Parts: sequence; C-alpha cells; structure tokens
Amino acid sequence: MMTQTETKNYSKLVVATIALITLASCGNTKSKQDPASSHTFSSTSIKPLASCNKTVTADMSLNSAAVQDQMGTVDYNWLKVKFNFLSSQSTAANNKVKFFKWKVVNGQPYLDQNPLVIHTYDLSTGALSGSASNEIIASTVTPGKGYYVQLNDTQGTFQVLKTVVYSSTGSIVAQSDSLIPQFNAKPSDYQFNADGSPRASALQSLHPLVQTVTSAWSEVEYTNHFQAFCF
Repeated sequence: MMTQTETKNYSKLVVATIALITLASCGNTKSKQDPASSHTFSSTSIKPLASCNKTVTADMSLNSAAVQDQMGTVDYNWLKVKFNFLSSQSTAANNKVKFFKWKVVNGQPYLDQNPLVIHTYDLSTGALSGSASNEIIASTVTPGKGYYVQLNDTQGTFQVLKTVVYSSTGSIVAQSDSLIPQFNAKPSDYQFNADGSPRASALQSLHPLVQTVTSAWSEVEYTNHFQAFCF
C-alpha cells in the first residue's frame, strides 16, 4: 500500500504523462491532415520569433522545437529535441546524455543542477516509447527518435538548454548550449530584454545568427531560416 507521499508523487507522474500524450496526440493529428501544419508556428508579435533551433558542435548536432498545446499556444513546460549526429566519442559504451536548463539571474548564469525528465518518441508516428527517464544511453540515439524534454517552466523563464554527454565514470565527454525556442529571430532584437534593458552577453553569444551578416534579410527570411529546423 502506498504512503501519502508516494501517492502524491505517483499522481504527479500520471498528470505529466497524460499531458504529454495529449500534446503528442495533437501533433499527430495535425501531421496526418497536413505534414507541414504541425511544424508551423504563427505569432502576433511584430518582431519575428524563432520557434525552432539547431546547434552544431564537433561532437553533436541537434534540433529543438517549441511544443504547442491543443489551442496552438506554446507550452514552455515542454521542448522537443532530436539528434542529427553524435560523435563516436560521444556514443562510446555506457555513455549517457542528460539535459539541463539554465538562465541568467542578476547578470549571472544560474544552472538548475537537476537533470530534466525525458520522454522518447518515434519521429515518424509520434508514438511514445519506453519509460520516462532523466538520461539517454548515448548509443541508442538514432535519427528516427525524438525526445520530449520536460522543462517544468510554465512562465518560460529559463533561456538555455544544456546537453551533456557523460562517460561511464561520470566525466564530461561533450556538451553544448542552445537557446530554448521561442526567442527573437533577429540578433538585433535579441540584444534587448522585453523591458528594453540590454540582454546578458552570455545569452547574446548563443544566438544562432550572431556571427551571420543579416542586414539585408527580410522578416520572412528570418522566419524561414528557423522554420527549416522544425520537426
């Protein structure tokens, strides 16, 4: 018989799982009607937003995408991730992948030390597979798998996803930082917070286009650039 604490924890897990299944089902329905519809995000904001992102390092390449609820509103509690590439060093026997989130507080990076919960799903069908976990066996990562990462961030205050590959002994093999969608697609817009204050340089440096000359780009080009990373 479960104790009161165990019952509460179990209830929370059930609620999270039901919410995830609802999001996944919503996405699958859209895909069956129109393959592009589940990958398209609209915004009433004047400034173009990036709803998807791509990060590439020598050891990994991954795409991330914002998740919409049944009303078409971005749900900041969840993030979709898929890997395009992991180096042979990263996929060595018994290596594990973990996700973390961080943000800037009073000008200083703050990393939540708790690994985020991950739900694996099939990219072609959207069907969930396996049990929720806070780590992925690196050697099991394939292009056909997607991952729902549970951010638990209703207000969207965390700005960065940290992906870390650990060896069997716990040492860091590889890591990367990527902005969590949605964020301002134009680097010039991303230089400032919503209140007009300068954004932390640690965040500005992570903008995917910070080193790209985009002065001649149209609003549509910014949108299309990041839309190409959606899945």
